[in-house]
Amino acid sequence: MPYTNQNYTAGVYEDIIYIELKANETMAIMDVVTLSSTAGEVEKCLATERPFGFSAQTVTTDGIDQIALNGLITRTAKVDDVIGVYLNGGILKASGNAGESISIGDLLYASGGKLITTATANGTAVAETITTPDATTGLITIKALI
Repeated sequence: MPYTNQNYTAGVYEDIIYIELKANETMAIMDVVTLSSTAGEVEKCLATERPFGFSAQTVTTDGIDQIALNGLITRTAKVDDVIGVYLNGGILKASGNAGESISIGDLLYASGGKLITTATANGTAVAETITTPDATTGLITIKALI
């Protein structure tokens, strides 16, 4: 069921739509995803595919229980689990692609689920940068365009 998130949660800063779909492969949190040819599933977006949204959690082959700093147990999803997908804009935090020079105002595209500065074959920009990468974490703040 779709819902909107109006508070800061996991890198989300602005009202954004969140839906749940099945992940059919491994992916990192905030990877760009596309709709799979199988109804109700998403996969990492390749440069030639139409981007759909951003993965709201990490997906592994086995799922991993982790104890968070607050003592709560969290879990990465595993392949074939239903995961959240952020879509329809919003202000998000994401990882920059290592080795790429990212400036404020750059348009970002998806290739293999990752954000890159070079326009891809599909030509669809998925985000615009609001900040440069943080020197410690490498995270950037983006305005999602999908």
